Amino acid sequence: MTVGLDVRVGIKPTGHCPIVDISEEGLVADFVPGSGGGIPAQISVEAERAGEVDDWPHLSQTLQTTSHTYYRLSGFGQAIDDGGVSCSSCRNCTVTTCLLNRFPSLPADPYEVSWRERRLCLSFALRDRRELSALVESFRTGGYSIELQHLLHGDSEPGAESNVVLDLRTLTGRQRDALDLAISGDYFGPEGSDALELADELGISPSTFSTHVRLAVRKLLCQLSEDG
Repeated sequence: MTVGLDVRVGIKPTGHCPIVDISEEGLVADFVPGSGGGIPAQISVEAERAGEVDDWPHLSQTLQTTSHTYYRLSGFGQAIDDGGVSCSSCRNCTVTTCLLNRFPSLPADPYEVSWRERRLCLSFALRDRRELSALVESFRTGGYSIELQHLLHGDSEPGAESNVVLDLRTLTGRQRDALDLAISGDYFGPEGSDALELADELGISPSTFSTHVRLAVRKLLCQLSEDG
């Protein structure tokens, strides 16, 4: 019987991305990627914050309710009449698939999609670690930085022990401190502490804290892939 893995990763392009900017400060409540058939991606913003995205280009409002305002996103990086590009940062983008679209070369489609701290968070139901390795490799070769946020065996209870052995000696002292604090502060959870709060406890900047955590998780993820 296949037990499988419940995995959540956070991704973002290695270069600047205007779509990531839209997600900043928790503006995006829900996100639905577009399809290759020309159907645009959609986002929703809490109604009381909708005014904060009024000046964003490429957003077309479709529905307004008492709780949320819904938009379609289109036109990023497309040619315009004067021969230029509608968004200059898209001109130099090196990713193979835009964040707005479904990723075609993954072992499975995500069953949940959300934004958190400038990263697109994707949850997957995977068969095994080979699929996890393929997932990581697909995003990396596609031009994305990837952060492992959640990993659980299908037959595990929350908090259950695992027989997977990880060598923490591969981490630097700062990486271990940041990872310990991230775990205790539920940094990887949807309602947990953010980098700004946790970085202050270590006396470092939020970007430095995020870098330490990302590198620590990457090292441990590599061990998991090699073990599988």
